[in-house]
Amino acid sequence: MKLYCTQRGRDVEVIVNDEMTLYVCGVTPYDSAHTGHLAMAAVYDVIARRLRARGARVRVVRNITDVDDPLLPRAEQLNIPYWDLVEAEIAQWMADTRRLGLACDVEPRASEHIDGMITAIEEMAAAGLTYEMDGTVYFRVSRDRAYGGLSHYDEAQMVAAARERGGDPDRSGKEAPLDFVLWQPSRPGEPEYASPFGRGRPGWHIGCSVMSRRHCGPRVDIHGGGADLVFPHHECEAAQDRGMDGSRVGIWFHSALLDYRGEKMSKSRGNIVLARDLLDKHDPMVVRLAALGSYSPRRGGEWRDGHVDEAAERLDRWRRAARAESGPAPERFEEAFFARLDDNVELPDAIGVADELAGDILAGRGSDARGPVALRSFLKVLGLDGATEDRGR
Repeated sequence: MKLYCTQRGRDVEVIVNDEMTLYVCGVTPYDSAHTGHLAMAAVYDVIARRLRARGARVRVVRNITDVDDPLLPRAEQLNIPYWDLVEAEIAQWMADTRRLGLACDVEPRASEHIDGMITAIEEMAAAGLTYEMDGTVYFRVSRDRAYGGLSHYDEAQMVAAARERGGDPDRSGKEAPLDFVLWQPSRPGEPEYASPFGRGRPGWHIGCSVMSRRHCGPRVDIHGGGADLVFPHHECEAAQDRGMDGSRVGIWFHSALLDYRGEKMSKSRGNIVLARDLLDKHDPMVVRLAALGSYSPRRGGEWRDGHVDEAAERLDRWRRAARAESGPAPERFEEAFFARLDDNVELPDAIGVADELAGDILAGRGSDARGPVALRSFLKVLGLDGATEDRGR
């Protein structure tokens, strides 16, 4: 298996060990999950399934950022308390992922790791990597020579991206525009915690450094997330890891974002298709296949409203073929399917191979009992071997 490592700028072979860790940046629960979230989570689930099929014991950690900037404005918009919003959306996320078979070994919440974040900030402060300004603790980027080496952005690109994605590069009084928040005063209505730096809450990036250290240990074999997290989130996370005794990442793999109606599917834009709406109407395995088949993690893709109907027809064919007694000799199909899956999880191509095998089985081509067995193995690694659920449950 090879995955494109953003930091190294090239494909990197995944060394399959007995014990492996996969850390995935999950949701910020200010609104329900959409099909873009499902597609990304399903990609990392397939990676874990493939590694397990090759003999690895994979620990999957998928975090929830329940202390972050977007949550309060959304709660105020809905006129509900902060934690009511968080708990409702986490419950919805858990229900969606359970029905879709998007399992993980641990799903830590940022709010459960505040003490660890405080300890990490103190470690960085002791190393001279922080400074305080009006109650906000900043990471001093000038002390980290490797900063920018993950995203490969130049300074102007980093400043522009920080401005667009939750940073404060234009704040007066900072030592440098790219210095980022580790701890800050809470706004009225936000969670507030006691710390040596004053009452407040953590910044966005520190949570993942602490949660990966706590739940993955000293090494994360594969660190995943959407392409929109390369900068500033993962760039800052990597800097924090270097500044404290944090996890070191083997491969930074970023999955492309899913478009819808010509634009990136995004809560802020409002052009989303909610997972819960689809799951109320369709077999969850159909929804999962629609999400997997909608895009390539490296090349991207676009969700179309017809994807679910197409996936329903496809999965019905696959299930009928998988129950058959015989089909063609499976070797060339297995070689092609897994070669495509092992090349940056090239899902549309792998699904095309499964289509071909299912078609040959249903057409009565071949008398090899291993043909349907191979198709069942494809269903398993794609996570489509789950039972059909009643709609609306």
